[in-house]
Amino acid sequence: SLQPSLIFEFESFTSLDQIFENKVPLDGTMKTRILYQILAGIDILHSKGYVCSNLLPKNILISSSYDVSLTHLSECRVCKPDGTFEPKEGLSFRDVMGLYGMIIYELVYMQEVWDRNLTGQERLDYINQNVMPQLPIELGSIVELYEKCIRNEPDSRISSFYYLTEFMNYFYYFNDAELEELRRPVDTSLMERSSK
Repeated sequence: SLQPSLIFEFESFTSLDQIFENKVPLDGTMKTRILYQILAGIDILHSKGYVCSNLLPKNILISSSYDVSLTHLSECRVCKPDGTFEPKEGLSFRDVMGLYGMIIYELVYMQEVWDRNLTGQERLDYINQNVMPQLPIELGSIVELYEKCIRNEPDSRISSFYYLTEFMNYFYYFNDAELEELRRPVDTSLMERSSK
């Protein structure tokens, strides 16, 4: 029998953890654009009832043109129409936003800060049991998004849709980002196709 799979355009990809490892220089515009695409991917999954339980740098692919794809989706939890999850135990929609906050932190410093062998649940446990490091406010409004995502009380985190809406209105970016470049229309054809 065939296993469920996704088919990507033929293009060379590297993972976010490899970008960190190879110390690929990214300016504030590219970092902002990458974070936006990751958040858009999370929101698409959430809108379809999937919880991206393994949002880790090694599972975020970036093409040579810096387009982002989320992978390792076989471990997603599924929210059924009655509101129950399959499997019953695991991360929630708001938990994923905590993992996203960790990605923001790592992208700021361009290095994988936490052990690369941790699962999504283990990374989330770290957030829930520890005080997360602060980011300097001078980085820009992206720090505000980071602080919202890493709250160690999951119920105080907000949905990906809310964060994405704010992001799309240019509330969250790095101070050294070129705002005119960020305001250029984003190709949403992929998001439109995947939401049908």
